[in-house]
Amino acid sequence: ISPQQMKAISEGLIKEGTNLDWWCMARLDPGFTPEILKFAFRAGCFEIVFGFETASNRLLKFLNKGANKENALRIIKDCYNAGISVKLQTVLGFPSETIEEAMDTISFLIENAQFIRGPAFNTYYLTPGNEIYNNPKEFGISFKKDPRLPFIFFHEYEHITGEVTSDLAKNFRSIYSELIE
Repeated sequence: ISPQQMKAISEGLIKEGTNLDWWCMARLDPGFTPEILKFAFRAGCFEIVFGFETASNRLLKFLNKGANKENALRIIKDCYNAGISVKLQTVLGFPSETIEEAMDTISFLIENAQFIRGPAFNTYYLTPGNEIYNNPKEFGISFKKDPRLPFIFFHEYEHITGEVTSDLAKNFRSIYSELIE
């Protein structure tokens, strides 16, 4: 949902006098202002699941996500202040991701745990048709396409420049779990 959609939905729900609880998924769009979030809370929004991905500004820029860590933190805190719970879709093992960048993401989640209901960890996987799949060398990975399996959804790949393999991504999830307790 975009900030404009959230505002329009909230206006409609309030205008109609609808009394329901709802949640949504969204990008960490800078258009999410404190006013829109407070309005959404009044309209029954109790939770937003954001595509956070990573706390690494380098990776966010490299992957053309159109977001940054500072803006993400502002929106997360604005949700908290509005009374809206936040969950974050987090990814480890991006192409070219370093161990330090993965630890920065874990640190961000720990340091801001009071504002976040919880992260959902995903390990990066390569899917056909996205920018990384279409330009693997540019993103520091290599893989082989299997012409016998044209519809395969997850492709095995190797990091050329990255350090965070799928096994390390699992270890980072364990580190997070131990630190958050």
